[in-house]
Amino acid sequence: VADAYIFLSLKYLVMPETLELFNYKRNGSLGSFSLDNLLTANRVKRLQTKLNLIFSCQRIQIRVIDGIPEHTLNAVITSEFEAAAKDALHSSYDDATRTLNLSRFHAKPELGVHFCPLYVDKFLVGVLRLISKETPQVSKIVLSDNYLCSLKPFSEIPNGLLAGLDCLDISSNKIGDLRDLQHLANLKLKSLIVQGNGVANLKNDILAILPQLQNLQGCRQSQNKENVSMGRPKLKLFGSAVPENFVNTFIKDFYQFFDHPDQRSQLEQRYHELATFSLSVPDSMKHVLAYRLYNRNCKTPQSAFARSAKLQVGPKAVVHALGRLPKMETYLQGVNVDGQMSTAHVRIFTITGRFMEYSSTGRDLRNFQRSFVLELQESSSVWVIKNDMLCIIPLIEGKSVERNIKALSESQVDSGLEMAAQMEKMNIKMATPPLISTIPKSLREETILKKIKAVPPMLPIQPPELNELENMPRLILRGARSHSNNQLLPDKNDISELEKEIDDTLLTDDSDELIINEDVLFAECDL
Repeated sequence: VADAYIFLSLKYLVMPETLELFNYKRNGSLGSFSLDNLLTANRVKRLQTKLNLIFSCQRIQIRVIDGIPEHTLNAVITSEFEAAAKDALHSSYDDATRTLNLSRFHAKPELGVHFCPLYVDKFLVGVLRLISKETPQVSKIVLSDNYLCSLKPFSEIPNGLLAGLDCLDISSNKIGDLRDLQHLANLKLKSLIVQGNGVANLKNDILAILPQLQNLQGCRQSQNKENVSMGRPKLKLFGSAVPENFVNTFIKDFYQFFDHPDQRSQLEQRYHELATFSLSVPDSMKHVLAYRLYNRNCKTPQSAFARSAKLQVGPKAVVHALGRLPKMETYLQGVNVDGQMSTAHVRIFTITGRFMEYSSTGRDLRNFQRSFVLELQESSSVWVIKNDMLCIIPLIEGKSVERNIKALSESQVDSGLEMAAQMEKMNIKMATPPLISTIPKSLREETILKKIKAVPPMLPIQPPELNELENMPRLILRGARSHSNNQLLPDKNDISELEKEIDDTLLTDDSDELIINEDVLFAECDL
């Protein structure tokens, strides 16, 4: 089987997510590849028994394994590998700012067939040595989204090789041990960005390890003992006019972009760098593709792995998810606002209302409830969204039983009168109950004989012309069989098979097999 057919089958399996394979290896009938997207990996894992080759019914056995493959750990760094890594470094370096952006380094197109995951220590060591040779004047290195689990490779770099490096961005990785920061002690760092890692410890703890830092982002604020309050925080409710105006201004500003899908990208600057977006919809609305992609409702059947992967973290991921939602026209005049908390740095409120949803199935009126957690940025004095939780439910209209009965009776009367008028217009008489005759049997027989004799002789029936036969519809269906009464009826087995095919088509969802063969692409036609 050609690799192209395998890639095409995988592409259809993970749709609508984009398939991006890394480190594809094949040895005969066995193969392997790596994924770095949780949604894609979860979909492959959930449908791993449903993968079939396109244009055939041959099934591909696939197994999803967490972790690093053994052949990746044992990979040898060759001269071709180093040449590709150098090209990737040069394309990622900005001379004006002396910044080297190595975010998702394994996905750099310059690497080609070479797989260079920086979460493997020997690859990160090799890249750091290349940086000291190719871009020795670098002042900032961005290592975000590389699944780094350790910073030990930095301790293997001799002192002085990265003397100009004063800013390091290790955000959105898997660094969970605070002691890993000790490997950065030999660097002359002034700025460190650590958000999106497990080392979200107190600022004082990090500064104790790296006292030379002047700017630390992504960790908890320092905790002064004299400011610690053991009682409940004093919260200011939304009772004054200032918070009310604040909420009204926020809602108007937010929805002027959100209600227009082509302008939702402008909301990125309104979300915090660690913002989260969570969507919850009932299972009855899964026909809308975007809802099915991001629905985290605990009552819907899905694994904990899938539910956690659908939580969007970071402004780019949040805005990407918002852009996939259908067009929504929110009725801002009728929204209700409930304010839960207002402090000098945090404000939490919930809005409830309705919106008109425009999707491929038409227009639908929906109810929604949306909660926002806003945080004040001290550096810019701007309120940004820290948490965005959207819950959508279908509109349920109350209907009166008497009204339905009345409407039904009126429609029945109207349809009856209309049918009677049409029959009268066509000169069709309504059937009346037959009258039971009381004439004696002998008289009835004589009357019948007279009527038979009065009937004129029958004319011979002329056979239809050829062109009339061509215009006649088919009388024999496929699978028809002849009965004793010479009537042609469709086979019961054919009917049951047709009903089963219709049921399978109507009840098919994305968990079923995806098989596209020649019969689908090139349908048979009656010519």
